[in-house]
Amino acid sequence: MTCIGNLVIWLSVIFISQMCWLMMVLSLFVYGHEGWPILINGL
Repeated sequence: MTCIGNLVIWLSVIFISQMCWLMMVLSLFVYGHEGWPILINGL
């Protein structure tokens, strides 16, 4: 049970981190250099 729980936690963490990177890249494409303050404020 703990192995499955750890696997789910790792998968969720990886998924969330991937989504964060995706949003950062998309925002950079959309806003260009103006997107950096938004990223810094978001973090």
